[in-house]
Amino acid sequence: MQATLFGTNETIPEKQLAFQSGLPHPVTQYSTVYTAMKNFMEICSQLIQKEIPMYCDEGVYCTVREIQLMKPEEFCTLVPCLGTFHLTKTVLKCIGKYLEGSGAEMTWQEAGIFGPTVIENSVLNGGHYSCCLEGMQFLAESLWHLLYKEFFNDRGMHPYAAEFGILNNMRAAVEHRLDCAVFYVPANTV
Repeated sequence: MQATLFGTNETIPEKQLAFQSGLPHPVTQYSTVYTAMKNFMEICSQLIQKEIPMYCDEGVYCTVREIQLMKPEEFCTLVPCLGTFHLTKTVLKCIGKYLEGSGAEMTWQEAGIFGPTVIENSVLNGGHYSCCLEGMQFLAESLWHLLYKEFFNDRGMHPYAAEFGILNNMRAAVEHRLDCAVFYVPANTV
């Protein structure tokens, strides 16, 4: 079956999507995970696909990999993947390990963003998703600020005067709109 790509004359093959229904059993049990894996394999064969991805959280991912290692021939077309939340937490934890002892701790402390306990227990080890993400974003912004500062100290600001004029006009326009904006606050929330 063919479908037309929106806004063009290009036709593309239509794809079928499938979703695993929930199983009313604890996901921590091997039998539940094994049943879900078998259901994914059945979906794969029904859709006539070479392989099928199975997205799961960290705990289930470990169980899926263990079962897959015990029965590789049975689940050779199943591709287990970490969900985006747990994948992001893992990446943030790796970044935290890399930054440990680099002086990043001082940046967060001196800016008053986090104290030493939060930095050690939540930010650098990826233990608290929101704190870790906020801390890494603040650190990245700080490093970019230093980079820009050094760039303009080295090259001067004069060659970029026209661009700075445009940016200042944009900032003034946004500030003007915010000054003129009327925000609705429900009566019961004040």
